[in-house]
Amino acid sequence: MFKSKDGIRFKGSNKEDRDREIKKIGYGSMLPTLHKIDEINPKVKEYFVYGKKAEWYQNIKEEWEEGHYKYGYEAIDLTLKILRENFSDTEIKSRIVEMIGFDGEEELLLIGKTKMVDSITNEKLKVLIDKVRSENTIIRYYKHGKNINFDFVNGSGEVILTIGIPFCLDKNGGWFLPKDKKGTFYKKENMFLEYGQRRPKKSKEINTSINTYVYLGRTGILK
Repeated sequence: MFKSKDGIRFKGSNKEDRDREIKKIGYGSMLPTLHKIDEINPKVKEYFVYGKKAEWYQNIKEEWEEGHYKYGYEAIDLTLKILRENFSDTEIKSRIVEMIGFDGEEELLLIGKTKMVDSITNEKLKVLIDKVRSENTIIRYYKHGKNINFDFVNGSGEVILTIGIPFCLDKNGGWFLPKDKKGTFYKKENMFLEYGQRRPKKSKEINTSINTYVYLGRTGILK
C-alpha cells in the first residue's frame, strides 16, 4: 500500500491509480517503460501457473532457472532506463538511503550471526551512516548479474557501501518438492500430490520477485 503526498492510499497493483499518482508528481514520462515492466509478470503467470507443461516441475526446471535471467534481465534493463531518464543521481541516492534506513528517521539495530550492533552505541555504524549521507558521497548504479547494484562512493572514489537488488522469479511453494521426493496427501490443497506436481492453490503465488540486500559484511561492522 502506498500513500500519496495528498493523503490518497493506493495499491501498486492497481495500475490506474498508480499511473494517476505518478502523473501527479510529474513523472508521467516513465509510464511507457513502466508498462513494459507490467507485461512481464503476466507472461510468467501464463506459462508457469497456468501452462500445461508446467504442471510438473521436472518438465520446466531448466526453463525456470533460465527464467531468472530471461525475465530478470528484461526487468533490469527497463528499470535502468527509467532511472536514467527520469531521476537525478541525488534523487536516487536519497531514495536508497531511505530504503535502507540510513536517513536518520529511526535508530538502527542490526543482528548478525554472532554479533549485534546499533546506531546509538556502535561508532563504526554511526561513521558509516554519516559517510553514506555525506554530500561528498555520490551514488553509482549498474547491472551486476541478476542485480541492480547501487554503490555509495566517497570523494576519493572508494566504495563505502553496496546495495544489491536482485530481479528474479520466486516459486513461493508453487510445486510440491519435498526433500524425500515422496508423494503424500497435502491438507492445504486437499489432494494427493506427487513429487514435482504443481499445487493448484499455492501456485497462484508464483511470481516475479525483488529484494534489497545491504552488503554490510564488506564494511567490517559485524566483525
